[in-house]
Amino acid sequence: MSEPGTPPSTVQPKILRKMITRSLVMLFLLAVVVFAFNLLKQNSGDLAGTRKADSAGMLAMVEYTSDGSEVVILKPGGEVLHDGDYKKGAADRDPVWRPDGNFLFFVSDRVKEANTLIRNVHVHRWNPEDKSSEVRTQGARSRSAPSFSSGTELDNTSLLLTSGGEIIEFNPKDRSGKTVLPPKRSEITRNEDEGTEGAFTAAYKELGSSFRTARWARGRDWIVA
Repeated sequence: MSEPGTPPSTVQPKILRKMITRSLVMLFLLAVVVFAFNLLKQNSGDLAGTRKADSAGMLAMVEYTSDGSEVVILKPGGEVLHDGDYKKGAADRDPVWRPDGNFLFFVSDRVKEANTLIRNVHVHRWNPEDKSSEVRTQGARSRSAPSFSSGTELDNTSLLLTSGGEIIEFNPKDRSGKTVLPPKRSEITRNEDEGTEGAFTAAYKELGSSFRTARWARGRDWIVA
């Protein structure tokens, strides 16, 4: 008990200010964590895919040498940008700009499968502000002929490419892909001479067994392959 006439103990102003400051800092850090989590979730963990680049006037081209072929970028002033991730002897090809100009996509056989001499062709993504590109596909199947939509219906999120003779719509952000040609149908047709076969096989067997390249038609209502 306090003696008669002694005022009750109070929290010192300095201690109170420290407590308030500490609480505000914790709230700020929590807000930053929540914001970062939502941003990562919204972009499928691919924050690099949201970067901007001033690529106006830049040209993408393939430089052929005695050791292979390398995708390079020519700036308006004549400076040539080289990809720091290029492997000597690799074959880069099929460069294509994303419609917004923030990234250049191409395919290359730079990636060698572990414990083998096999080099699969994968999709690479290069922001001209970066010194090197990054691989966006994985697995044993090679890819080729990447392309984006053109005209008024531009799409910066997905591209068409070929893989194993099929046409794939690929999303570089979350690295997901779905087959768009041949169509996945459950209908079965009956051929009197050859027995039962898939609908796609029956309709297109005279054209060949695989696709080589594909493009969106204007409006993205059709795919020409």
